[in-house]
Amino acid sequence: MIRSKLYDFFSGNCSDEEILLIKEWAESSEKNMKNLQKERALYDMLLLHKEKLAEENTDTVEVPVNRTKRKLLWHFAKVACVALIALFSGYIAKYAVYEDLNSSMQSIDVPAGQYISVELPDGSKVWINAQTTIKYPPVFNHKKRYVYLDGEAYFQVKKNKDLPFEVETAKGSIKVLGTEFNVKSYSTDEDFTTSLISGAIEISLKGSDEKILMKPNTSASLHGGTLKIDPIVSYNPYTWKDGILTFSDVSFAEMMDKFEKIYGVDIVIENSEVIKHRYTGKFRIVEGVDYALNILQKSITFKSVKDAETNTIYIR
Repeated sequence: MIRSKLYDFFSGNCSDEEILLIKEWAESSEKNMKNLQKERALYDMLLLHKEKLAEENTDTVEVPVNRTKRKLLWHFAKVACVALIALFSGYIAKYAVYEDLNSSMQSIDVPAGQYISVELPDGSKVWINAQTTIKYPPVFNHKKRYVYLDGEAYFQVKKNKDLPFEVETAKGSIKVLGTEFNVKSYSTDEDFTTSLISGAIEISLKGSDEKILMKPNTSASLHGGTLKIDPIVSYNPYTWKDGILTFSDVSFAEMMDKFEKIYGVDIVIENSEVIKHRYTGKFRIVEGVDYALNILQKSITFKSVKDAETNTIYIR
């Protein structure tokens, strides 16, 4: 597989057809999967050190692998950091990069149509949804474990009663000791939702002194500046971390809103008839928005027209 095509895949610049071809290639043999893992590891490290590598006039995409590794190792020795090899399977990647204690926050940006899994320095695991940014230090300090989130992520926090774990978003923060929960808080949306699967968390909103302690199997949503706590009636909204979009008796418009967020497209509904339909079903994220719409057309009559220039899909 051509490296440039894999890099297009990692950055979210592949078509749905190319994504399926790469996935089939990777799953066809253990050798191919290991090669994909190696390239993903290199790609991630190149992104993290793009600016410094540019100063050294190193081509971060097209230079041979061996030469790139030598440059990287030399550079890593200068800044006294250790990069752990990434593990990548399907669209899920697990990696942790430990740099100098005085370095800046690491930032991971997940493109549309992808999701990754990251292991944090303390061993906690985070699944990061599409169009999401997460920031965290290479090494947590002795006071707290701090993560900044803009988007949606599913956390499995390693318990440490002496070192609280805090997730900060544009609208509020969540403090935990050891637990499993989902946070959805895109800075571009009004929505703020935290769902607690197990353990205990404390939520505080920006500009408020109120702190809310949540119990397991409950979900907190922001409505008019107030958090509303409800029991979790379905775990379908969290299957995205397994690469699956699950819908249960949802409206067509709700599905399109989800597709927009996951795949980074604009969907304009011009057919008023489709709004009357509700849908229950599952889609694999890797199969893409065009495939999902084709499946829907088997039970709902409509046409989808895509404007590639504006990245807009019209439902007619």
